Parts: sequence; C-alpha cells; structure tokens
Amino acid sequence: MALYGASRRNSAGVDLSDTTALELLSQAMSQSLATPSVAAPRIGGESQTAEHESVTYPADIDRIVGTVTQSTFEQVDLVLSLAAAAQPEWDAAGADVCDGFGSCGRSV
Repeated sequence: MALYGASRRNSAGVDLSDTTALELLSQAMSQSLATPSVAAPRIGGESQTAEHESVTYPADIDRIVGTVTQSTFEQVDLVLSLAAAAQPEWDAAGADVCDGFGSCGRSV
C-alpha cells in the first residue's frame, strides 16, 4: 500500500524483522563508525579548515566518532554575500533547470 498514494513512492526502508537485513545493516554501521567523520563548512566548493572539536557517540561519550569545524561569523557573511551575488543568475536559469535539491549544479 502506498502511504502517499500513486504520486509519491514510499521509502524502501529496511525490514527489521529480516535477520539477514539486520546483519547487513550492522556490518554497514560498523564500517561507518570505523572511519571518523569530518564535518566542516564549504565555501565555493572548498572545505574550510580551522580549529575543530571532537564529536562523541551519544551512547558512549568516551568514543570519538568524528570532528566538526564550526563556521565563523566572517565565513557566514562571505557565504551570504556569494549567495546574494549568485541569485540573479540562478533565478534567470528558471525552474526547469533546477528539478530538485542539489540538482542545479551551483556551488556557493
């Protein structure tokens, strides 16, 4: 049964009653946690480097799962300026060019 009707597909999801699916999910989660994640602001397609802080696993706060770099006020101002400057070109492209999130191909 389609939750949203014929106009929108449901998520495939994971069948949590399927032991094989659970084992595959567990393996994928273990692989994901084996490599620490890095989150940092991107401006003009370039990752910004600065002082970062550790991110811990909520169930075990002694376990570091990655790092995060917060945006500075100056970076936020720069991004807003770049976005405002790019807006006329983006608007002129029209809705048919941008058919969904991230598909416009522009990087601020």
